[in-house]
Amino acid sequence: MKKNIFKSFIFSLAVAALITLFVFSGSAKDVKKNGFTFDVQKSGVTVVSYAGKEKKVRIPAKVDGIAVTKIGNECFWQVKTMTALSIPATVTEIGESAFVECTGLKRVILPKSLKSLGASAFWYCTNLQTVVFDSQAQKVGKDAFRGCDKVTVYAVSGTGAEKFLQKNKIKTGLTYPTKITVNKTSLRLNSGKTAALKITVSPDKTYYSDVTVSSANKNIAEISRDGVVTAKGCGNTVITASVKGNDKISAKCKIAVVPPKPTELKQSEYTVSGATITWKKAAGATHYRISRLDASKKKWVVLSTTNKTTYTFSNLKKGESFEVRVRSVFKSGKTQVLGGIASLTVSTRNNSPVENLRQTSKTIDSASVSWKAPTGAVKFLVVLLDGNGKQLSRAYTTKTSFTFEDLSSTRKFKARVRAVFKTGSKTYLGNYKELELSTLKAAKVSSLKITSVTDSDVSLSWNKVSGASRYYIYIYDAGKKTFALSGSTEKTAFTVGNLDPEIEVKIKVCAAYLKTDGNYFIGQGSEITSKTKERPIPKTADEALSVFVKAFNATAGQKNFSVFETRTIKNGLALPSDEKFGKLLSSVDNEGSFDYNFTSGIESNKKLSLSQLFPAMNGKLSLSQADAKNCIVDYRGDGNGYSLDVTLPSASKNNALLSSFTALPDWNALSSSNGVSFSTIEYGRAVVSAKVNGGKLDTLSVSIPFTAAGTDGKTVFTIGGTIEREYIFLWN
Repeated sequence: MKKNIFKSFIFSLAVAALITLFVFSGSAKDVKKNGFTFDVQKSGVTVVSYAGKEKKVRIPAKVDGIAVTKIGNECFWQVKTMTALSIPATVTEIGESAFVECTGLKRVILPKSLKSLGASAFWYCTNLQTVVFDSQAQKVGKDAFRGCDKVTVYAVSGTGAEKFLQKNKIKTGLTYPTKITVNKTSLRLNSGKTAALKITVSPDKTYYSDVTVSSANKNIAEISRDGVVTAKGCGNTVITASVKGNDKISAKCKIAVVPPKPTELKQSEYTVSGATITWKKAAGATHYRISRLDASKKKWVVLSTTNKTTYTFSNLKKGESFEVRVRSVFKSGKTQVLGGIASLTVSTRNNSPVENLRQTSKTIDSASVSWKAPTGAVKFLVVLLDGNGKQLSRAYTTKTSFTFEDLSSTRKFKARVRAVFKTGSKTYLGNYKELELSTLKAAKVSSLKITSVTDSDVSLSWNKVSGASRYYIYIYDAGKKTFALSGSTEKTAFTVGNLDPEIEVKIKVCAAYLKTDGNYFIGQGSEITSKTKERPIPKTADEALSVFVKAFNATAGQKNFSVFETRTIKNGLALPSDEKFGKLLSSVDNEGSFDYNFTSGIESNKKLSLSQLFPAMNGKLSLSQADAKNCIVDYRGDGNGYSLDVTLPSASKNNALLSSFTALPDWNALSSSNGVSFSTIEYGRAVVSAKVNGGKLDTLSVSIPFTAAGTDGKTVFTIGGTIEREYIFLWN
């Protein structure tokens, strides 16, 4: 019903149009071409109708050289064969009911030139899916899309077309994005480098969202379609990104292409008042700006701009150090672009010598020196020279002291010390200081004298020698006609012992100096001669016994000797004479005869000391007056001292004197270990023999006869014999 009413309405309009055309036919003409009928006027061409059968219809942009500007009312009325339509960019107006019931149409792009779309323009184009306003069209007639249930209409944001669509609740979208952004508004690149820009459009779901990119100066920088900027030459340019088809929606990024920083910046020359720096040319740089840091103001001061790759600083202070920057610069006419910066610490040479060089100590073959370091020194070169200035050795040290070793006390030497300074990786030497060295001179022992003399010893003393570590003592060997070493000491006194009585002895004492290799340098000796005293021989038996006891006690108090011991039983008897009682006799002597040594009272195998030989009175021999009266003393002199025999009285096993002798058996232990019982134990006269030499024992022997009777519970037995012990003292 609505369609019939609409057709009647359209018919009335057509009649009116024909009347109008008739009236004004004198100023226009009709042109028919390719199924089109055109109304051609000087002001423009109107498409009046289309009667063709083409599926893809293309409206020409011009007819007879005049632009097609309008699609007339009802132009394509019910052209159902048409599936595609191309409208030229010259069309500014589409009339009412222009595409009524064009049911074959699916997509129509309305040109940018279009300003208005007539009422009922796409009336019941039932298969129409897409209509795009590629323009700023502000006017859309009523019911322009009535009956187009499948259509989505795209319009430019903010236009009258968009408002119409929203008001009539037509499914719509935007033709173009409303905004485009670039992630950076400015970009600084070194010549030859690349960087990627991220370009974003919003909203992203629009009919047209393709982006175009361009550079204002491709000689400075180019940009690819995917947003990669390539720096070509130094200068400034602008990169523009815009929506394809709508340049008004765009974003810009300022590009500054700068030369990179200079490379291999280094100091090439060092003097006490100047410095030269060099670097390699930076790509694209035409000049270089040299700046120095004012440390007091914390500010960089520009010194110069040069087109060279070297610069020399002058009028500097000795040992001065400061920060320098070299910046790449591009200049072209009035354009100046500042590039990358390289930094360096610049220093002048410090030739300051070390201070207070002095010798601090010396030995017989070494000399030590010390000094004060100048400011900035990192280490020191130490050189040893001979008296003529010839270099003998050199060494580096980080300390402010040094010891020269293996020097000869008969030569002259000099020490030369130089500070080493460092700037960057370069080192250089300061001026040197020199010093004559001296070593310790060997001196003779002074004030050598005899302090005491005995029949076997000569004691000496002397003054301390400065620098000496110890002293060596020599005795003259008349047979070999040379001095032989007797001993050494760190003290200033020494006793030469084990000498024969009544002999002349020549003694030499030398100061010894410790060398750096651990050995000793022996200086010139001082000599002295002495004679030992006569060795006394006892004149009476009592005196001999007293001297023997004194010598024994003196021996017991010493440690520098070794003892060789022999023990046995001689003339042993066992009654009854069976094996059992023979073993009992052997056990009296601790299982038979044996020998062993010990040194200095500390044994290597068995514990044995003089206190074990004679435990009474802590190892010292003591005879009571009664015992002494009952003793028989026989003594005799010889060339090396004297010998004596002391015969003790006979006694029982409980005699206090004999119980001090470890030569005697422990009868109680023997009784329990052998299962026997002793009834009587008798000792004969014990004989102690000794040889005394120089107030000490040379040999000592004990001989004690014994008889012991008892029973093992069944058999009565008698054992006996002579217990003998001999001790030989070897003095060290």
